[in-house]
Amino acid sequence: MENKTPYNWKFTKIGGVTRINIESGADIAHLGELDQKMWTVLSCPTTGLEFDEQTLKMMDTDNDGKIRVHEVVDAAKWLTSVLKNPDILTKPGDELPLSEINQDNEDGKKLYNSAKQILSNLGLQKDSISLADTSDSTKIFAGTKFNGDGIITEKSTDDTELACLIKAIGETTGTAVDRSGEPGIDAEKIESFYKSAADFAAWMGKADDRVMPYGDKTGEAFAAYTAIKDKVDDFFVRCKLAAFNEEQKGALEMTADQLLAISGQNLATNIGELAKYPIARVSDKCELAFDDKINPAWQDRVAAFRSLAGEMLNGSGMSEGEWTAIGKSFDAYKAWLGEKAGAEVKGLGAETVKRIVEEDRKADLLSLVAQDEALADEASEIAQVDKLLHLYKNFFLFLRNFVTFSDFYSSDRSVRAIFQAGTLYIDQRSCDLCIKVSDMGKHDATAAASGMFLIYCDCASKSLNKAMKIVAVMTDGDVDNLRVGKNAIFYDRDGNDWDATVTKIIDNPISIRQAFWSPYRKFGKFINDQISK
Repeated sequence: MENKTPYNWKFTKIGGVTRINIESGADIAHLGELDQKMWTVLSCPTTGLEFDEQTLKMMDTDNDGKIRVHEVVDAAKWLTSVLKNPDILTKPGDELPLSEINQDNEDGKKLYNSAKQILSNLGLQKDSISLADTSDSTKIFAGTKFNGDGIITEKSTDDTELACLIKAIGETTGTAVDRSGEPGIDAEKIESFYKSAADFAAWMGKADDRVMPYGDKTGEAFAAYTAIKDKVDDFFVRCKLAAFNEEQKGALEMTADQLLAISGQNLATNIGELAKYPIARVSDKCELAFDDKINPAWQDRVAAFRSLAGEMLNGSGMSEGEWTAIGKSFDAYKAWLGEKAGAEVKGLGAETVKRIVEEDRKADLLSLVAQDEALADEASEIAQVDKLLHLYKNFFLFLRNFVTFSDFYSSDRSVRAIFQAGTLYIDQRSCDLCIKVSDMGKHDATAAASGMFLIYCDCASKSLNKAMKIVAVMTDGDVDNLRVGKNAIFYDRDGNDWDATVTKIIDNPISIRQAFWSPYRKFGKFINDQISK
């Protein structure tokens, strides 16, 4: 068995601990060989750090909100394989020369071709690609016919009629947003539309003379009938009661007292009050007369019904028998309405739907979708180019904070670790080791065992309209004046100032002197509290 020569790591003392150096592309390429005991951090979140969150999410391949050692190793292997000279990772930037992409590697060749395609889509002629070029996918795909997302738009075809059909389907079934930012449709919407169109056309085909007794005006006639049906039915029942008991006829109509009660109102603007009363004067003949005896609130609706009923109402009035016959004339129409299908396409009109079904260009639309989907791999590679640019810029910084902690122990005060949120100014001192707190429960479980003097603060920024919690580590000076409720100022990494209020203190000695006096200070506080009580 062949023995593999161990990689020759270089070591240094950082923070009093021996740690490896990561100084070259070769170091990055061999991270998978580094014993996990030598890693400073084994896991970190994808949010809450002073680091590009998009890059962190790209590294979080299992999408669990955490980045672990194996994900860092996988990213390192991929990066160093698709770049000709991995050393450029130690000198990152926003712009990557295309010549640095390793075309001898299969993934690298795809990235190279995709990068060229991005530049072509953007109308750029240059030998490098930047984060600005890859960050806006809408801009990359703007104006392109196909982009691999399975969604077609009006711009996906030069056929004017097909483009109009795409628009009509979108307006009917709803649209999906194409990668170009344009509204479009996919195969599912096309299939759904054509099924609805076929169902609607078949349903409309059943509308014969039996179903449509009033021809094209059957719908209007039925609506006019429905508008007065309850009131007319009520009228004929009143007529029957009047014939049964003539002495009570007056009680079945609008009484003088009822008329007097509303006579003081402006009846022209309060016509709704009149509509509550019978549709007409009760007739002994059980006939609804079409004259001035119709309730003014119902005259227009009765006139509309009478004009649409046509030949079925030739006289000056309508008997209950005629009214019943008209109602039955709508039976087939009502049954037909109950079978209504494909209502989604109704808005296009029956003739338009019929023409679309007869022309049947569904296959042409699905062919466009297939052409678009054929570019799925290419579109996916465009996302990979964006990942490459993000990692090229940020991966080395991440390693300095995940593997070695070199940024945290740097002698350069301007360099800070990615977990350091900013600086807290309190009691004439500043605390540079400030960390955002997202879960107080977890902090409570471990903070006391840290052995550090911790100050928890609620911070609020009026200018940013945001709030957050931080914990600051106090490492020097006296602590007598530090108490819950004390105000302070916190500056984040971008220089924004936040009003801070101390909400909790974990009291541990911060120096040998503090450790010596700590028992006496706590005893003195106890005595003072007892005296106060």
